[in-house]
Amino acid sequence: MNQLQKIVFPIDFTRRSTQGAAHVSTWAGKFGAEIIAVHFVDPKDHDASPPPDDRSFLEDLPVLQEKATRDLDFFCSENLSGCKVRRMVRMGEKAVGISVLAQDEHADLIMIPRNHQPFVERFMTDSVTAKILNDCPVPVWTSEHLDQELNPDIRHILCAIHVEDDVTLDAANGRLIHAVRLVAGAFGARVTCLYVGERGGGFFRGSELAASVSERLEKIQHEMEDIADFGVESGGVLRAIHRVAAQKSADLIISGRSGPGTVSLGAQTHILLIDHNGPCPVLSVL
Repeated sequence: MNQLQKIVFPIDFTRRSTQGAAHVSTWAGKFGAEIIAVHFVDPKDHDASPPPDDRSFLEDLPVLQEKATRDLDFFCSENLSGCKVRRMVRMGEKAVGISVLAQDEHADLIMIPRNHQPFVERFMTDSVTAKILNDCPVPVWTSEHLDQELNPDIRHILCAIHVEDDVTLDAANGRLIHAVRLVAGAFGARVTCLYVGERGGGFFRGSELAASVSERLEKIQHEMEDIADFGVESGGVLRAIHRVAAQKSADLIISGRSGPGTVSLGAQTHILLIDHNGPCPVLSVL
């Protein structure tokens, strides 16, 4: 996330798309970014098999695409007026199509409004977001709390830092810090950096691992001291993130995202959990 010039905004014409549009237009305005507003005519939404297996769907496709084009034009004129918008209607599976589009366009951000998910269903009914988080290297903004009419402006950012004795994680934290600086600078937001020791502060005390983690935390604190407060907590990571985000009245949580792994209940579960239980949208950076 070196800059923010292109935002991919998947639109399904539901209430969540309308609610998400205010956030997308705010981000686009802050960065002067182009919005790629895209709707996918997905065979799964029409109880059809992917082409060429379903002839009936192929016969209906021209009409479906024409209607979607008109609906997208109306949506953008109503909800994204004043923004630089490029409109696209594509056919195919949404999760795959969004990931491919974002990479082909060299997009800097994908913004995905979500429906609020009950505990048991939140992974099963939102596989689109889970797959994008797992498969796509582009930063992803997501929120399932837009019914609460959250202010799209960002005044306080909570940055969740994960530190280990791992060079690849050091590189990921470098990208995370850059993203935090970029967003905080554009919005004029305050920042709180949070590190949570899941097993408690004294678990590795006196060990080489403790020294290595402490050295890395001090380096991050030094790099961020001009824009951020720094906090260290112990206990459950997710619970601490939610607690501090609420205490600070955070408008955005920025977190790292692990590399590709098992979809849904695997590597990206923590992002969906932070979004589900947290008080504000989440931006995850790979």
